[in-house]
Amino acid sequence: MEYTLHERGEKTVTEIHRLTEVLESSGDFLDLMANSPSRYILLHKRNVCEEFFDLKSRLAGEILQKAVNYQIHFGIIGDFSVYESPSLKDFIYESNRGRQIVFVETLEKGLLLFS
Repeated sequence: MEYTLHERGEKTVTEIHRLTEVLESSGDFLDLMANSPSRYILLHKRNVCEEFFDLKSRLAGEILQKAVNYQIHFGIIGDFSVYESPSLKDFIYESNRGRQIVFVETLEKGLLLFS
């Protein structure tokens, strides 16, 4: 896992650049959490399997429930406009209303939300 640590006041945010394998299961997410040096994690979309963005697969719900249960602040950085699913758009909108699970276009926006 390649990452950069960003200091944001009293918080440290881990920006993960590259994983050895793409995030494909809630087990993969548990491994990610265990190996992250902070409780604030920003992951680039290229490191997440496409199945995550198909809500019928339930993968997003499983992974994000782990984040909530373990009090991890988790964000995915990328372009989500490519998805046409109204359900996914609503899911992203509702997630972004809080600050624990976020979907952002840029690293800067993710860091700002986790500050």
